[in-house]
Amino acid sequence: MRCPVCQTEMLDATETWHTFSEAEGAEYLADYVTIWVCEACRTVAGVGEDQIEWIMEPESAAAE
Repeated sequence: MRCPVCQTEMLDATETWHTFSEAEGAEYLADYVTIWVCEACRTVAGVGEDQIEWIMEPESAAAE
């Protein structure tokens, strides 16, 4: 699967999702969708039945 943000090939992280900091409080999501992670831009996507159900983009640094 390609990242919807930067078009880099994403990795299937469903089995290891519970080890990601992004999963804190949302570990259960891997029970319902396949979790894909982009190593280039750190976007995480939940895909169910060949369709993106949700996307988490990394928070950008706060502007001072």
